[in-house]
Amino acid sequence: MGVSLNVLLVVWGIFRYYSGLLELDKLRGAMLPQDTFYSAGYLPEICTEVLICIVHPLPFLYFEWKKSERGGLYTIYGSDDLFTALMIPRVYLLFRVFRDFYGLNNENSRYVGVLCKVDLDHPFVTFKNLMLEQPITIIPVLYLAVISVLSYALCIFERPTDAEFLDLRNGIWVFRINIITY
Repeated sequence: MGVSLNVLLVVWGIFRYYSGLLELDKLRGAMLPQDTFYSAGYLPEICTEVLICIVHPLPFLYFEWKKSERGGLYTIYGSDDLFTALMIPRVYLLFRVFRDFYGLNNENSRYVGVLCKVDLDHPFVTFKNLMLEQPITIIPVLYLAVISVLSYALCIFERPTDAEFLDLRNGIWVFRINIITY
């Protein structure tokens, strides 16, 4: 139930973010006072973000998906595990936080971005700015984040076939060994 409340808060936050962005564009004179999300072109972005963020394990819904394997065996995946793995793309919201933290949303940066024809809202620009500002910090953090997320996904999808993957440390070990050997 707590996850569902968190999802509602995130969706409300997305709506508030785009409402503020629309009001800011109206104040800058980039939008007309009667413009809406649709006329401003924000509606596809809002719908995409809401669809990404509403995926979560529902407390009242559980099902199992059986996948047949070779030799007459089959693997059973639970809906909670599948929906939890589908929540991983929410990481993109961190780029919005970093964009605000490094001042890519202020008026001077916007002006320079328009002059240079650079979309400051693109996650690659935020990542590039992070790499320029904090390369010694961001590289190990990014490395640990990638290992953690992918080993967690490995544990979720291998857990039904191998009991050793009940612990995240086993997933990290397997993922680390595969990185070193390749």
